[in-house]
Amino acid sequence: MISTLDTYNLGFTAYGLGASHACALASVYLRLGDWDLTKREAIDGNVFQQAKSTSISRLEREFRLRLQTLTGEQLNLLVENPAVARVPLALLAVFKRYTLIRDFAEHVLAEKVQVMDFELRPSDYASFIEDGNH
Repeated sequence: MISTLDTYNLGFTAYGLGASHACALASVYLRLGDWDLTKREAIDGNVFQQAKSTSISRLEREFRLRLQTLTGEQLNLLVENPAVARVPLALLAVFKRYTLIRDFAEHVLAEKVQVMDFELRPSDYASFIEDGNH
């Protein structure tokens, strides 16, 4: 039997939504039009303004993998109108990249909002993982 955890990519880190990081990297990509060149420039130019080279590389990889799930139109919107689009498109990229987060939002958070229960409890997460029928 495959457990729920075996079906999910759990590689996401503590970077959070990172909407400003996503916007910064998307800007570089739209200017260069190539993910390999974007990677090099983001790391060499320290687009995320980090002190450690390992942090720069981890951030670049994480946000590149997220942004690569978006369409060209979505990337343009992210860069051209960041005040409006930055957070929703960064969230969309997270949902598209991480099935665990998307499924949790779909099966737990959406249901809680429908019944106006705005408190997230550890038992909500535990039930989601234990259920495994997503």
